[in-house]
Amino acid sequence: MPLLLVAALVFLAGLARFAFLELAPPGFYIDEAAISAQVICLRQSGADLFGHHLPLFADVLGGGFATPAYLYSGVVWTSIFGDSVSSFRGLAAFYSVLFIGGTYLLGLRFWKSQPAAWLCALAAALSPWGFQFARIAWDPGLAPAFSVWAFALLWVPESGNGKRSVWLQTFLGSVCLSLAAYTYPPLRVQLAIMTPFALYLLFVRERRDWRRAAMFVAVATVLSLPLLKMTLSGELQARFAMLSVFNPDYLRQFGEPSFGLGLLQLLKNFASHFTPSYLILSGDANLRHSTGSFGEWSWLDLFGFTVALVAFLKFAIGK
Repeated sequence: MPLLLVAALVFLAGLARFAFLELAPPGFYIDEAAISAQVICLRQSGADLFGHHLPLFADVLGGGFATPAYLYSGVVWTSIFGDSVSSFRGLAAFYSVLFIGGTYLLGLRFWKSQPAAWLCALAAALSPWGFQFARIAWDPGLAPAFSVWAFALLWVPESGNGKRSVWLQTFLGSVCLSLAAYTYPPLRVQLAIMTPFALYLLFVRERRDWRRAAMFVAVATVLSLPLLKMTLSGELQARFAMLSVFNPDYLRQFGEPSFGLGLLQLLKNFASHFTPSYLILSGDANLRHSTGSFGEWSWLDLFGFTVALVAFLKFAIGK
């Protein structure tokens, strides 16, 4: 019965992502309008707003770009559901549901336990930031879905699955990894850190077929070559330069711009992500990233953290 209750909560939280999308958040934010305009132009003419035919990226506001995963899946989605506010936000909600499903599969394959998998899915479904990003028509909400499916597919058990299925899932996982990198720029650093650890766990500690690791890395690398080229050439870096803590215009509010001052602000900004107000009380100050009514953690995350902390303290004291 408890497992059925958890499954019901996951289902309801997933369904709620599609409710009243035209009303909440109110209006249609300028970022949403800009990226939606590019999707409409691409679907109607095969070119973006600036006349670029079948672009990999499309320019939007503030030096940002609409990414290929959002652009082309948006074309398919709006061909079916139209160009309403609900339709565009519904695409983000759809990817959020995929994120929940991928979290369940990754939890099942990693922990080898149905209850653990459902708890993973519940944590994803009840996440305050996850719900917020499921209701905004922009690229960042796609990134968690692609990244979690990349690792869920990589974690396919080699026993009990046909060889062809194992290799196919590995290939699809590498495609998802590349799409995640394309979709949200800050995630590229996180993927570069997480992927080697995942490969180590699977192919060194668990002694899986190392040829799968080679294919996973090779396919993801080849698919990401256009992204790498555009990044190194500086084409995609305008927004990074504008928002960087090392931007002289940003640093002048704190003093004379210098590398040391930039490093200090970087450390302060990083530390702010671990404050009680950010994690528990009000979340991100940017209302596009948080409602201000909850922290970035849900009550379930907080409960899990508390249990883990108590267990750690008991272990440390007992030792």
